[in-house]
Amino acid sequence: MLTFEQTKGLEEAFGAEKAAPLIGILQDIVHHIDNQKVAVKADLLMEPATKADIARLEGKIESEIARLEDKITRLEGKLDSSVASING
Repeated sequence: MLTFEQTKGLEEAFGAEKAAPLIGILQDIVHHIDNQKVAVKADLLMEPATKADIARLEGKIESEIARLEDKITRLEGKLDSSVASING
C-alpha cells in the first residue's frame, strides 16, 4: 500500500481528482509486487538441497558418466573391428 504521505504528495502534485486513478494503479502494482515477494520467498524456502543431497547427485552423475564412457569405448572397439573387417 502507498503511505499516507505518498498519497497526499500525488494529490498535491496532480490534484485529488486526477491523482485518484494513478493512486489506484500504483496501489495495485505495490500489491502485485508484495504478492510476488511472498511467492519468491515461499519458493526459496521449499526444501533446499542439503550437502548430502548434492553429494548423492554428484555420485549418480559420476556413475552415469563412467557408464557412458565405457559404452563409448565398447562402441569404438566395435567400429574399429568393423572397419578392419571391411578393409580386410
